[in-house]
Amino acid sequence: MKRRRGFSLLELLLVLALLGVIGAITAANLQNYLKALRVNESARSFSNFITQARNRALKRSEAMSVTLAGNRVQIYDASGNLVREGRLPHRAAVAPPTTLNFSGRGLPDQQYVFTVTTGPKTRRVVVLPTGKVILP
Repeated sequence: MKRRRGFSLLELLLVLALLGVIGAITAANLQNYLKALRVNESARSFSNFITQARNRALKRSEAMSVTLAGNRVQIYDASGNLVREGRLPHRAAVAPPTTLNFSGRGLPDQQYVFTVTTGPKTRRVVVLPTGKVILP
């Protein structure tokens, strides 16, 4: 009796085709996952800017403002001096472009709802009337 070793060409092609299909499905899911990670990172970065402005207002007992335009975020003190400036990662944009104002007690003048957009993905950032920033 002859003993056969290895795989036939048909078996090998079948396994390669199966691996190709699994790889294509995995690549599509990985791209969606990476897009979600990018928008989450941009939203967290934006919320950190707002939190820094609030903390500075509390610490110094002076009004602070955060100006938003596109992916640029600027923090100003009560005298209008630029305290910090930065850009959001991954070319993210924040809408609506506005100026968020904090009192010397760290309270915003109203509740704000922002949308951070990175490519096709979006994430909301909410500034509550208490000054707390949440990412629902």
